[in-house]
Amino acid sequence: MIKSVSQVRVANVKPHAFKSNVNQAELRQTVSKEYGSYSSGNDMQSAFAPQEAFNHSGKTYTSERVCWVNIPIDWDVAKASAHLTRLLAQGKQPCIYQVLSLEPILTSDDRAYMQSLGKTDSENFLTVKKNSQLLINPSTGEIATRSGRTIYRKLFFSDYEREDVDLTGGKMVSAVDTEVKKPLYNGAVAGIQTEKVPEASVAGLDF
Repeated sequence: MIKSVSQVRVANVKPHAFKSNVNQAELRQTVSKEYGSYSSGNDMQSAFAPQEAFNHSGKTYTSERVCWVNIPIDWDVAKASAHLTRLLAQGKQPCIYQVLSLEPILTSDDRAYMQSLGKTDSENFLTVKKNSQLLINPSTGEIATRSGRTIYRKLFFSDYEREDVDLTGGKMVSAVDTEVKKPLYNGAVAGIQTEKVPEASVAGLDF
């Protein structure tokens, strides 16, 4: 598999939903994954028939990653885009990387905020995080699982190139062998902003 990515771009800027002193920028990055043609042999077995006889060609799947970041209140799309240009000029490679986990993915800010809440509000906050991070198979609308456990997915911006992180056990799951289950909860807690999970590619669920 050959992975290629576009440069990160600023698609939109809007006021923060809950903070009056910052804006939010919508960042997007296109990810393409090219899978080679079918191999009739491997390191332990010789191919019995010529490769061309199988008439199998490679396939490329493209998906778009989306995440939101806080920016100064006086920054618009042009200023945010200029900042990305400066990072590139400094030799950095900004990217949007993904984290996959069998547990809800919480940042240090999330954990600190939960500690400031009472038990009920903390549980509600965690429920919102869980449901905003569900990995959804776009071809079926169902939740991906591994070994019976829900897979969570979160996208993050990095100002330097970073590899994706898979905390689910290492084996990459495709839409073909993914188990699925029906969502148990589709609501949101009042007053807490939910995060929309970007649509993943059908073939590899953007893994």
